[in-house]
Amino acid sequence: MKPEPVTASIVLNEPGPFAIGDTVTFTTTVPKLKGNEYPMILLKATVDGEVVYGQLDHPDTAFLLGGGSSPWIDPSNPHYRQPATCVAELWSYGGNRGEYRLASTPTFPAG
Repeated sequence: MKPEPVTASIVLNEPGPFAIGDTVTFTTTVPKLKGNEYPMILLKATVDGEVVYGQLDHPDTAFLLGGGSSPWIDPSNPHYRQPATCVAELWSYGGNRGEYRLASTPTFPAG
């Protein structure tokens, strides 16, 4: 019997609401990747279409919203501490095909 194919997915573990400085984690399902490919999560926050925070890291990472240094937490930035729209994307990196998106969460607010 042929095994069922695994569908890539990424789910936000915490229920929210979220504020700058909160930690968020994700549960991922990754299909079999080829060769040197490996999964990564890209978490980003945008305000009025501008990325104010972004972090690319391994799926088992606890992400700190705003990070240690981002425009979102910089008092000189016009979007300082404003409510943002966030999304997390599960990506495959490496290998011959380069990087490609496997799955993403629905957007969620933070601020």
